[in-house]
Order: sequence, then structure tokens, then C-alpha cells
Amino acid sequence: MSRLERFREARKYRRKIFSSIFLFFLVLITGICIVDYTTNSLLKDENCINIFSIQSGDSYIEIAFMNNALRLDTTYIEKDRKKIMEFLFGY
Repeated sequence: MSRLERFREARKYRRKIFSSIFLFFLVLITGICIVDYTTNSLLKDENCINIFSIQSGDSYIEIAFMNNALRLDTTYIEKDRKKIMEFLFGY
């Protein structure tokens, strides 16, 4: 087998590997989205995909990943931001 044929075979093999990895992740993500959609429609009567969501309120930011919520209080950050702005610009 010549050098050119070996490189051709290597390129074909690399394409097959990359396409199989791509198809694996495509099927995995599609399956997770379908399961999340079905679960939300059965349990919450909402027809949506909520794997990852961010909600903002007046004094908080809520980040939810797979129905595990993390609520961040932003009042302290806002106070610190105002102090820095006063110090730097005299507002």
C-alpha cells in the first residue's frame, strides 16, 4: 500500500469517527429534549423544554438546570455597584 492510499484510508476513517460522534450527540440531545418536553407536559401541563432556564426578578436571579434551582440575591451586588459608581464618578 502506497503512502497516498494510506492517507486516503486515514481520512476516510477519521470522517467515519467524526460522523459517528456527531450522530451520537445528536441522538443524545434529541432524546433528552423529548424526555424533558414529555415530563413537563405530564407533570406541569406546560408544553415547553425547560432543561436550562434563567428568571430575573427585582432583587434576585434564579438559574434552574433540570429543575434544580439556584436563587441569587442581587441586592448586595447592586449596593456595591452603587458605592463603586459613587467613588469613581461621584454620582
